[in-house]
Amino acid sequence: MKRLISTLLTVMMVFTLATPAFAIEASNDRFTTISNAFGIPTDALYTLDSATINSLYIDAVNNTLISSNDTYVKVETTEAGDMIMYEATYNQYLQETSSRISKTDESSGWMRFHTTVFEVDSRTGQASCAFTWLTPPSPRMKDVIGVSLRQGTVNYDTANGFYTHSSPNDNYSYTFKARDMEETGAGVTANFKLRLSDYVYDTHDYAFLRFNFTKEGTSEGVNGTYAHQKLSIAFNPSFSIDRYGVISASGGFSIVNYYVQEKGYVSINW
Repeated sequence: MKRLISTLLTVMMVFTLATPAFAIEASNDRFTTISNAFGIPTDALYTLDSATINSLYIDAVNNTLISSNDTYVKVETTEAGDMIMYEATYNQYLQETSSRISKTDESSGWMRFHTTVFEVDSRTGQASCAFTWLTPPSPRMKDVIGVSLRQGTVNYDTANGFYTHSSPNDNYSYTFKARDMEETGAGVTANFKLRLSDYVYDTHDYAFLRFNFTKEGTSEGVNGTYAHQKLSIAFNPSFSIDRYGVISASGGFSIVNYYVQEKGYVSINW
């Protein structure tokens, strides 16, 4: 009897120890599936709540990925003090970041936009863009991201997204609320505050935005646009995005005086 009890206890202990390992492995598999589908780095997924993870995973498994594209964007501050952004290449990013000096140069930075188009069903698509700061953003103020369509029409109340930040002493995630987003038939924008950090370089920031849309015609083009605030503003404008991926501000406010923007693009045929 003692031997039987001992055997049962051993089996129970094995299952008890194995359960967390299975849970971790299952979680990692889900993160890999989401990352491959949407281009969201797995580091960012660890900071999100379970509801957001489940929603992303369901869409990644059930929807059909039609096309995706990576755009590498260079951010520079000129000698005159103006900030500019422009599309570059992955090789240029690798060459510059291999230099120790460039890694600690706040006048130069990099981002990656991963723009995707999914098919939900015969009449519905899903557009998204994952924005990854490959080097820490500076300055850290209130930024805007947007996703827009060349032809389709946004399905209202389907937009959602988030911003995350991590550093050695801080892990932060923020899910966009209705007040953060502006929707039109052409696209959606979301504005948010970049998290302040005690660390200048050892930080990681990500943002993501998606929505469903009604298909129009036999092709589609999706823009993923990022607008970085370079100067402080005394009021809070609202933002919109057009079918060419250009973000603008309301009330006669000239966005180019306070923001610099660049976009990624992917086109598909249904």
